[in-house]
Amino acid sequence: MSSIHEQAMNYVYQQVLQRLLGYFSRAERTALQLLIQRLIVAAGGIERIAGFKVLVAFGGGKDSAYTLAFLRAAQLSIACRSPGTFNLRVANRRHAGMTPAVMDNINRTYSALFLYDDPRVEMLVIDNQYTQAFEPDLPFSSAGREQNRLDMLLGGHLSAGDARTTFCNTCYLGLA
Repeated sequence: MSSIHEQAMNYVYQQVLQRLLGYFSRAERTALQLLIQRLIVAAGGIERIAGFKVLVAFGGGKDSAYTLAFLRAAQLSIACRSPGTFNLRVANRRHAGMTPAVMDNINRTYSALFLYDDPRVEMLVIDNQYTQAFEPDLPFSSAGREQNRLDMLLGGHLSAGDARTTFCNTCYLGLA
C-alpha cells in the first residue's frame, strides 16, 4: 500500500471511529475504554496488541451488529493511539434463515464499518463444515442445506414445534 493511500485510509478510519463514537452514549464510551484496557491486557500489553486476534460471531441482527460496531470502535481507537491494533475476525454461519436480504444487511454493515478495505479485518462464512471468505451472494451449499434441515427437524422435535425456539436452537446446534 502506498504512503498516500495509507494516509487516506487512516483518515477514513478516523471518520468511521468518530461516527461510531457519536452514536454511543457516555456510558457506552466509558465501557469502550474498559474493553480497550481488557483487550490490551489479554494481548499481553500494547506492544503485543498487533499480534492479537479477536473472533466475533456475526448473525446480521441488531445485537450482533452492535457488538461488531463496538469491537470495530475499539480496534480503531487503539489504532489511533499506537502503531498497531488487534486483528478482527468476523464469522457468520450460513443457515436456512440467512436469506438474500439478511446477506445484504450483513454486506451493508460490513461496508458501513469499512471492513472490506482494512487488512486487519477478516470476514468469514461458515457453511456446514467449510469456512471461506465472506461474499454477499455466496450460494448455500447443498451439504449445508441438508445439515440445516436435519438440525431444524431435531430442534423442532425438542421444542415441540415452537418456531422461535426451533430456529434459535438450530443456530446454536450449528455453531456447536
